[in-house]
Amino acid sequence: MEDIKTIDKVTLDEQEHDEVDYDFDIPSASTLNLLETLKGLNGLSPTQILFAADALIHEKYIKENADYLQVFHYKGVEFWAISNKLKSEPLDKKEHRVIYLLPEDY
Repeated sequence: MEDIKTIDKVTLDEQEHDEVDYDFDIPSASTLNLLETLKGLNGLSPTQILFAADALIHEKYIKENADYLQVFHYKGVEFWAISNKLKSEPLDKKEHRVIYLLPEDY
């Protein structure tokens, strides 16, 4: 089996599950550092990569609770998606975001 770092696709790592369910169906943003890093990989565009990451989250968590931190890999780069909104709370468009970032941006 190939190492995920050598496959030219976005992958989502397995995460912990608990009773708390975070919402990833809210507005998102990403750090400039992540966008520049993804842009330099000579593969999918940063927009395509983040779209794929978002789709993976929504596909995986149809029936499971989502942890606030999701970990992805693309062409050897690990990046994260972090939600600061629980599904049970109302959306505050000024406060709630999914942030895509590199671990060093945290």
